[in-house]
Amino acid sequence: MHNRSIEHFKHFLLCYFNISADFSDLKNLISFYKKTESEQTRKELLSEIILLINGEDVTAKLNSTVSAK
Repeated sequence: MHNRSIEHFKHFLLCYFNISADFSDLKNLISFYKKTESEQTRKELLSEIILLINGEDVTAKLNSTVSAK
């Protein structure tokens, strides 16, 4: 497991993701995210998503951040 955080992914879920949103809202959500976040932040989010896709175990990282708040 890589020793990397997934802070940008958590930020996206907490600030932009809406569980009640419909897939038709996804295009607007992505557009809004791109307008409000820096290019560096977007690149780091993509990097974190790739870690998740590649099967990185991030459960402990998610739990430690949630319990720290």
